[in-house]
Amino acid sequence: MSITQPDVDVVIIGLGWTGSIMGLEMTSAGLNVLALERGADRSKEDFLYPKPADELKYGVRLKMMQRPRQSTVTIRRNRQEQAIPQRHWTTFHPGDGVGGAGSHWTGVLYRATPNELALKSFADRTFSPGFLPEDMTIQDYGVSYEELEPHYDFFEKVAGLSGQAGNIQGEMIEGGNPFEGPRKNPFPLPPLPRTLTDTLFTKATQALGWHPYPYPSANVSGAWTNPYGMQLVPATSAAFAATTDASTILRHPHRPARLMHSSNARTSRIGRAVKSHGS
Repeated sequence: MSITQPDVDVVIIGLGWTGSIMGLEMTSAGLNVLALERGADRSKEDFLYPKPADELKYGVRLKMMQRPRQSTVTIRRNRQEQAIPQRHWTTFHPGDGVGGAGSHWTGVLYRATPNELALKSFADRTFSPGFLPEDMTIQDYGVSYEELEPHYDFFEKVAGLSGQAGNIQGEMIEGGNPFEGPRKNPFPLPPLPRTLTDTLFTKATQALGWHPYPYPSANVSGAWTNPYGMQLVPATSAAFAATTDASTILRHPHRPARLMHSSNARTSRIGRAVKSHGS
């Protein structure tokens, strides 16, 4: 028997980072939004320490990941072979539940560079004619780095990004990434605390004339309140750090969205990611 739900203005399928921010912006604009997501609901209690440090549960049994039978992928090495389903994920583990991959990501958050967004133009400008095969389908993106920069800047504030800028409005900054595109603003937070391994790596690579820098991390290095009013705090352990995620910002107390609850469409409130510090 079919079930009829009340009409809504917008239906969002997939409540990860993108869907959550879209839902929050549209509900703030007065729209009635329904978000659909596959997977179990999770509350903040599910992520209270020491639960996230359970390596058997999350690192071995992959509690927050989909099973291959839920998203079957078939593989064949050539057209003559019969495609067979993959039964075991290797490095690619699609997430399960509200927040999507944003609930278990490592928090490493790089911007695309200007050249990466205009790769065809870069190749034509850098290499001699004929360098690229005629049938190569490489092309520039339909949007430039300059157009994306304000949106990069906003999302870094949403995620509470920690790091060291290397290029602020064309001015090169010592200790940052010298190859990044120009930023309008510094990172919201300073880099994560240095470790012994990180310090040794930095000294060794600097001696070789290289340019080590702390990678940008959404594992906050200090207390931060993002543009949506979410308060983010660092973890107390030096080995792990906490971050916001897509389902966190959706639960802003002043901008609620309507959420579907069923066996195939559920919601959660907060996520936590763990990762090692370093450059």
